[in-house]
Amino acid sequence: MIIDAVRVASFRLPVGYVSALTPRVPGRRLIVAGVGAAVAVFDVDRAAAGPLATFPQPGEPTGDPAVAPDLSLAVWPGLTAVHAVAANGTAVWTARHPCRVCGETHESADEYADDLYHRSPDSGSAAFAADGRTVWAHVRGDLLDAPAPPGPPPADDDSTEQWVVFAAADGSVLARTGTESWGAGSDHLPHLDPAVMGLDIGEGQDGSVVLVGRLREDGLETVSFDDRDRILVALGPDHVLTVRHGGPTDLRVHRLTDLGVTAELASADLPGSGPENGWDYYVAPLDDRTYVASTSRHGHAEDDIRHWLIDVVDGVVRGQVRYPGAAGPRLIGFGDGTWLTAGPESDVALWRLPPSIS
Repeated sequence: MIIDAVRVASFRLPVGYVSALTPRVPGRRLIVAGVGAAVAVFDVDRAAAGPLATFPQPGEPTGDPAVAPDLSLAVWPGLTAVHAVAANGTAVWTARHPCRVCGETHESADEYADDLYHRSPDSGSAAFAADGRTVWAHVRGDLLDAPAPPGPPPADDDSTEQWVVFAAADGSVLARTGTESWGAGSDHLPHLDPAVMGLDIGEGQDGSVVLVGRLREDGLETVSFDDRDRILVALGPDHVLTVRHGGPTDLRVHRLTDLGVTAELASADLPGSGPENGWDYYVAPLDDRTYVASTSRHGHAEDDIRHWLIDVVDGVVRGQVRYPGAAGPRLIGFGDGTWLTAGPESDVALWRLPPSIS
């Protein structure tokens, strides 16, 4: 079945990278966009009015920042520290850790400014919980200045990487656990429950480590897969969505509690798909059970890009989404029945389903 998307609005941002503000703010459609050495937050419904808030990048290489739901704080996962920064550029708190490149302790960026490997390092990631009260971060090694939280220390592993939960207000450590990984990059996916968070740690050709964590009074409890062949792409109220790492030929629906499989959607079964088609990593939530998901040639979001409406409760593809013109490969969902497509030239469009479907 062909489902014709209905255009709600379209505009162009003076930026390149665009992502959703996560966690979502009920009743608002907010996106985060890179603006030089800063990040800005825009309201999709009033994008022409300019950014609601802008946060400068700290003076070291970082991964993508997380922004608090109330737009009061941005947290940047850096080369040597997690930086919490206010909109005026004031450092609210900093949690230092060993360098992600060399594992050493740096007192100044001058120590590695001339080293090629430190200019484009592997990166960690961070995210705010749904209520904005905690920050979850994937870091390298033990934190250098923070006292250890209650409970046992993380289990020893070869990677020395940790998953740490901070209090957003002051950076105090609430919980931590080892991840048994050596990440080239990572991504957090917040859950509607502030105590729950998803984390995907990419290890390049070696695979991907997926963790679902729950913050308890006695520490951080996690569940994960036995192998490294799944990539986390969405986290719903009671389910998890993943695609295969070694060639994204299937999209699986898992139970949130134990990651057991409840449904599997093979890209080869989609109408008009060939053996080279695969699922991308772009999945946009429309509501608690419905998503728009992308496929393309080899799953690289470069050629033969198509979008599909999927129902994770029934475990079915409801149809192919068709646009009145070209749509960008990126998908951003707001959970209110609308989603964004973002193209390479910062062309952004907001869509909804036709009344016959929604």
